[in-house]
Amino acid sequence: MDQPLEATYADMPPAGNYIAGSHYLNGRPEAGIVNSSGDVRLVALPDDLLLSIFNVVEAAAGEAGSSVVLKSLGQNWGRRAAGLFGQESQKLYHRPVAQLPLAEALANLSAVLHQHGWGQVQVDTSRYAAGLLVVTIANPILGADVDVGQARVEHWTSGFLAGFFSQWAGVELDCIQTGGPTSRDARSTFVLSIPERLSSAVLMIEAGSSHAACVAHLETVRAA
Repeated sequence: MDQPLEATYADMPPAGNYIAGSHYLNGRPEAGIVNSSGDVRLVALPDDLLLSIFNVVEAAAGEAGSSVVLKSLGQNWGRRAAGLFGQESQKLYHRPVAQLPLAEALANLSAVLHQHGWGQVQVDTSRYAAGLLVVTIANPILGADVDVGQARVEHWTSGFLAGFFSQWAGVELDCIQTGGPTSRDARSTFVLSIPERLSSAVLMIEAGSSHAACVAHLETVRAA
């Protein structure tokens, strides 16, 4: 059986490291301004602010409504981030990100998310031919802080991944969270595919099915 292709920032050769050296972060520190290589201003957002956003949206919209709002926020953020990522990548490699080898492009994405504090991201493309991408995030933002032991609270992360990969691929994709941090595992897991395909796994997730069970089910589902 072929080994799955997992792209992480650690896989990148030193000469091609997307965030190595001084080219990624720049700006005017004396003025309190830090930019990425794509001239995008970066601002650190503490956990307390992220938790406050989550709690305020949930209080205003309810548990069900807040998941929709937070996921929509993440999707918009992800689409914009994909465009900026493409600009930064082109500036560094002098060619569109679509022309980079897939493993290198995904490793670059992992490197940027790692640098921005999203955790350690792995993108597994071993099911790409079946129309599925699996993303694992160790030490994710928000998830373990909001409700330890309760999976699937990272709505804006799933939205961000859906928006980012939709913009990148030029195909509308959705993302569902299939696992979250617990006292025994600090990782979150997500699956991306076309929306009508993922809808078949939503009831499984709500019933508490494991990540492995959801993926096994989705591998048997084909788009109409």
